[in-house]
Amino acid sequence: MAKEKVFNTKFIAGIGILSAIEVVLYIVGTVITNFAGVTINLGLIPIAVGAILFGPVGGAFLGVVNGVLVLLTPSTWTIFMDTEILGDWCIFGTILNCLTKTGLGGFIAGLVNKLFKKVEIAGSVVSSLLIPVVNTAVFICFAAIFYQVYFYSEGYIYGILSFNFLIEIIAMAVLCPAIVTVVKTTKRKSNSVQNFEEGQNEKD
Repeated sequence: MAKEKVFNTKFIAGIGILSAIEVVLYIVGTVITNFAGVTINLGLIPIAVGAILFGPVGGAFLGVVNGVLVLLTPSTWTIFMDTEILGDWCIFGTILNCLTKTGLGGFIAGLVNKLFKKVEIAGSVVSSLLIPVVNTAVFICFAAIFYQVYFYSEGYIYGILSFNFLIEIIAMAVLCPAIVTVVKTTKRKSNSVQNFEEGQNEKD
């Protein structure tokens, strides 16, 4: 029971810290978008770290947090919740879209990372790159259903998707070494603390 309690404490603390970092990075990415005109979701980084460290549940939770942040962005309301252009169902579709695409991405990344237990670096890299892939794929599916006016008009959605997807893939690929380093350092410190606690318990 003690181990279960420690695990829960670590999970809650870790997810809380990563959620806070996610909010900060998302805001930074929004500022970059406003000034540079390049859309980049830096909030994908903590999702990758969470999926690798805490598995599918951690990745999914952080993905949903990212989805809520996207949902609260003014541009989301302006472009994807305009019922006059897209119809009444676009609000429901946008809410479901925002919560699903990164939530599912984090969940799948966590699952895939478990398959790479013996090659942690490869697992971290593959899991990190999977998040923007799933994120984009899910968005395309929702766009075809709820944003048909944009989806089929002069390649509007295709242009945004191709450019944004490329930016996200490059960003995650470049930052993968940093993600791997954070994961390895965190695991090393966690193991050291656990070994120390076990040693103290044996002495007692």
